[in-house]
Amino acid sequence: MIHQCISKGPPSPFPASNPPHNRTRKLKSLSSSVRCESHIELEPKSPALQVGGPYPGGLGPHTGRDPNMKKPGWLRQKAPQGDKYEEVKESLSRLKLNTVCEEAQCPNIGECWNGGG
Repeated sequence: MIHQCISKGPPSPFPASNPPHNRTRKLKSLSSSVRCESHIELEPKSPALQVGGPYPGGLGPHTGRDPNMKKPGWLRQKAPQGDKYEEVKESLSRLKLNTVCEEAQCPNIGECWNGGG
């Protein structure tokens, strides 16, 4: 059925110079093309997309990992610390300045503001 839609090609616009019977034929062609394309399955196949899943409304990210399991030590990010970091943070706060690093919650802000380590 889809092959029939493709073989007909896209319907052309209705020029004003066409007689009414040609417009009717083109309209029928357009409606059959639309009917062919309307056979798309709208029901979700993924269990994560169905209502009643583990997330409210049945939607949510699927990571494939156990949320109760802790991340390995090498993957955990340490909280920013250090004398230079505290000095820069205090100066920015006192001057009422914002940085892209803070706004984006950059995980490397401690290294950067401490001068590389």
